[in-house]
Amino acid sequence: MILGVTSEVLCYALDGAYPEHRRCAALLQRLRRNFRIAVSPTTIAEAYRVLVRSQKWRPTEARRRLALLLQHPYVVFLNETERVCSIALALASRHNLGSAHSLVIASLISNKIPTLLTTDDELCNLTKIEWRGSTLAIRNPLRRAMLRRASN
Repeated sequence: MILGVTSEVLCYALDGAYPEHRRCAALLQRLRRNFRIAVSPTTIAEAYRVLVRSQKWRPTEARRRLALLLQHPYVVFLNETERVCSIALALASRHNLGSAHSLVIASLISNKIPTLLTTDDELCNLTKIEWRGSTLAIRNPLRRAMLRRASN
């Protein structure tokens, strides 16, 4: 199983100051060969911005922790190519998505990642996005049923 994550889920997992930390950190603690997460450059950049600007982490600590995450063998890094950007533009206009979310979703859907974990209410309300035969399910990892499914 491989799950895409948005920057807010990543920030909750990395920063113990969030009340959501314990539940999202479990995603990182469960990483193994058959349970991986996928991140894009946008996810990493947004997580860095939030950790440094909003959470007041030192830039060197945010860089170190995110770099360690990128080196983890069960974290899949997805590139944002011209094709991904074209898909993102189409998805943004079709679903009225912001630029960061459309890039993250396009990266996942173009790499056939089946599920995106996010706490963003606007995205969770969509429940799924389809693109040329691929479907990306959108789930909130803070909901109990999602955590039970992810741990199996």
